[in-house]
Amino acid sequence: MLSLRRFELLDQLSGTSESSEINAYLAAVADTLDVTNTVLASAGKLKLFCGNPPLDVPLMRGLLRERIAFLAKLGQDTEAIKARSGIVIVILQALREKYACR
Repeated sequence: MLSLRRFELLDQLSGTSESSEINAYLAAVADTLDVTNTVLASAGKLKLFCGNPPLDVPLMRGLLRERIAFLAKLGQDTEAIKARSGIVIVILQALREKYACR
């Protein structure tokens, strides 16, 4: 599992050239979420998130960077939170917040 803290460190180290390993991981997360939502919808179940967000690497990176910025604004010791938070859960939570099913 890739933690939010590890993503943050790798993202900072890669600078402007984004890490191909993280890009591959994020692309796989995006594909998995897309397939899962499609399967749930076709089975008549409640989807994980609604709308049709562009499930791609730039969106995934943006969601993770937003969460890191949010945690930084808290001003508390957030390193432990970031170390325990897997990026898949962070992405899913962000998608559910931004693209809530009403």
